[in-house]
Amino acid sequence: TGSTNTGYNGSWVLAGSYVGQTSPEHAIRLDMSYSKQNHLPVDPLEITLSNNLTAPQKNREVGRIQANGTWGPLQQLTLDYGASVSRYGYLEDDQLFSPHAQVTLQPIDNTSLSLTVFMNALAPGSEEFLPPSSGAWLPPERTFAPLAKHETLQVERSRHMELSIEQKVGNSSSVEVRRFRQDITDQMITMFGIESYGPNPLQDHYYLTNANGVSVDGWGISLSHKLAGRIHGEIDYSVSQAQWEPWTVSGLEPRTIGAFRTGTEKLHDVTTSIETNIHETETQVFVLYRVNNAFLKTDADSLASGLDGRFALRIKQNLPFSPFGKSTWSLLVDIRSLFREQIAGSSLYDELLVVSPPKQFTGGLIVNF
Repeated sequence: TGSTNTGYNGSWVLAGSYVGQTSPEHAIRLDMSYSKQNHLPVDPLEITLSNNLTAPQKNREVGRIQANGTWGPLQQLTLDYGASVSRYGYLEDDQLFSPHAQVTLQPIDNTSLSLTVFMNALAPGSEEFLPPSSGAWLPPERTFAPLAKHETLQVERSRHMELSIEQKVGNSSSVEVRRFRQDITDQMITMFGIESYGPNPLQDHYYLTNANGVSVDGWGISLSHKLAGRIHGEIDYSVSQAQWEPWTVSGLEPRTIGAFRTGTEKLHDVTTSIETNIHETETQVFVLYRVNNAFLKTDADSLASGLDGRFALRIKQNLPFSPFGKSTWSLLVDIRSLFREQIAGSSLYDELLVVSPPKQFTGGLIVNF
């Protein structure tokens, strides 16, 4: 797939996947993707984009290989594991490694215990180049730059550990309780709708900066329910305590940082999602709404945390014709104010520290051969 526009950017993406089963107890999945964005030599934009990203070339390119496996040596024991290796052509630390593992034990029927460990590396601007876990993937069309003229953007690194217990209730409901801890260094902050340095700041794009490190301890509970195979709903509530620590996380030394944050913070988060499949009309609808008391917002030319909510809505409608053999044609409409996808094990602050994200609208035709 490719993309062209009337601005300064030209971009294209390529992706593929492989699914295999080495034995009845062991399955693997391999995903590969490559994305590239090119900037034409327009002085104000070129200077802004190349500043401190250690890439004098005008192209930004990202390649990733991700492997995931599931192994069930015993009926009551399952091991899920995986890792991703990414290369970012515009970063000095261009190769990033993100492993994860989960051990699930089912001591009795309908009850399971899980221990999960994640180590995630989030590169500046990675949301433009990596495919989402679901939905359409579009080539990168926006640009990003450091907030401060002489700032060097750092890779955000997070460690996430979680212990959970899930209890199935009947044939269609389940309740999960979890305890988790996160340690994050160089937490990323994303800012839309601001004026930065230079006579010609980027329009309709965004700026990035790093905060200091943060440690998060929390609890969560979620309830999911399926109704007659047609509607699946889930509500999740979590409460956590965050401690901002400039250099104690991972033994870092004090340094100049783009957005200094200190002290403690209590987070309350409620996320509700509903997914339905209307078989009669072959329509799929997904709705998600997230409310949190720590969304970063602009207030009188300053930044402050407060209560806010963001949403995502996706509708996919299969069309009742097939012009080419066994091909399938579908219409897709996606509207959202959420900027980042909540990836398992990622920092709780990744979406909370996105300032004034624009509403995104995606519509188009999907053809599968």
